[in-house]
Amino acid sequence: MENCILDSNDFNQTSYIKLPMDKEQQWLKPAEVAKQLGVSERTVHRLIEYGKLRAYKIGRSVKFRPEDVEEYLQNSQINPKITSE
Repeated sequence: MENCILDSNDFNQTSYIKLPMDKEQQWLKPAEVAKQLGVSERTVHRLIEYGKLRAYKIGRSVKFRPEDVEEYLQNSQINPKITSE
């Protein structure tokens, strides 16, 4: 399966998705994502298991695209409630 990556967003189901394999594609390791988010690596793996953070299994490694981490952050934003007095 050339240029296919295992989508590990759902560990119970194996599915392959076709991604453009840009030679300049930057991939992040779980430790890098954990440091960026200020959480432990275990928390990063939990976020993957819960389907909140998209990750990719490349060979035996779990990798992340920076734009997927950014999307997770955007989806995690807390909007304050506006109260009227």
